[in-house]
Amino acid sequence: MRSGVWPGLAILLLATASPGSGIRDDVEDQLDVLIEKTNALDSFRARFAMVLREEDEEPMEQVVDLAYQAPDQGYLGTSGNGMVFRMWQTGPRVTLHRPTLPAEQQWATAELPERTAASLLYEELFPSEVKELDPGPRFVVRPKQDPDGQDSISVSVSFSLGRRSHVLDWLAWMKSESIDVSIEGDQLVLDQEGLRLALSRTTGFPESIEMKSEMGRVSLILEELELDQDVDEWVELPEEATTAKEDEDLARSLRDLESPWRLRYKFLDVEQRLERGDLEWDEGTRDRWAQFLTVLHRDLILESLGTWKEQNESWIDSIALYVRTILEDELGDREVLGEEVAESRRELEQVLDQTLDSYLGRLPELGSEGVVPRPELFETEEEVIGQVFDEVLRKPLLLSFEEVEALLDL
Repeated sequence: MRSGVWPGLAILLLATASPGSGIRDDVEDQLDVLIEKTNALDSFRARFAMVLREEDEEPMEQVVDLAYQAPDQGYLGTSGNGMVFRMWQTGPRVTLHRPTLPAEQQWATAELPERTAASLLYEELFPSEVKELDPGPRFVVRPKQDPDGQDSISVSVSFSLGRRSHVLDWLAWMKSESIDVSIEGDQLVLDQEGLRLALSRTTGFPESIEMKSEMGRVSLILEELELDQDVDEWVELPEEATTAKEDEDLARSLRDLESPWRLRYKFLDVEQRLERGDLEWDEGTRDRWAQFLTVLHRDLILESLGTWKEQNESWIDSIALYVRTILEDELGDREVLGEEVAESRRELEQVLDQTLDSYLGRLPELGSEGVVPRPELFETEEEVIGQVFDEVLRKPLLLSFEEVEALLDL
């Protein structure tokens, strides 16, 4: 969930090392140290000032507060420009406060969803190479650019239902961009076109982020930081939160965290591990990948095509009733009836083929900047989908139709 930031803004190595590779390794090593260090924090509180300056417009200012109490309490608060938003994670429960809304809509709460079989299986088959933390919040500060070219800095809290490899998401993100990170005194600096992010080498927190474009400039400055201090006043729910009602819209958005469609993005995680050398694409990895995809697509197919299957089962039942009526009342020619049944089977087989093609065609493209899953991952997926589709849909429906055909032999 993003904070309420303003709309429109959240080489080949042979015998010798490539130039700069030593610096990059040093940067990545330092980020690994910071990840381990911040993962061990009992608590923190950080306050940022965000300023948006657009040409010929008055600056827009906002205060953003983040707080954390290990292992599973988190807080995000934003205020400024007539907007206030607060969010708490307290164990498995998320609570929102939106005081600018009508009184009956200001408080909302919902439980985080249960883990799915596919999600749990992925963790079992592809355990992390680093020491992981129990489920809890992850804090995200990420510069981005909207399709219209508007710069923004997104500040959010992500709810990790599984085990976490990091608490501060920006450290892992900077590591993925380490080719553009340099060491400048007591800071690690990410310098890209229109973006400068300065991170403390001591605390692991961003001290400043600045984005510039023709449309204006947006900055985020760290104003206050407390580590391993008492943060109860930030992470504990206020008394008025007891009025919060279970909110179905919030619950639905939280259920999306464990949706099969979201889990399909594990393609990117596997590809990154393969690129880093943490995994090798061998028979064992392919088999584990296929196991995960089998459970994932069984859930996806049942979710997206379950109603379609029921409709076809009803259609087959109606054909069976028609055949019984004709045979019992001797109302028609058995040979003609057999031809009608055969034609219906051909229609069913054709529809099954078309439905499989449609399902494959609707799968979202996967990939992000710098991470494009290799063809072998998709080839395995397509093979698995064919097998699961046959197991869940094709075989049961054709078996039901065979019962109709058997009526002709009575």
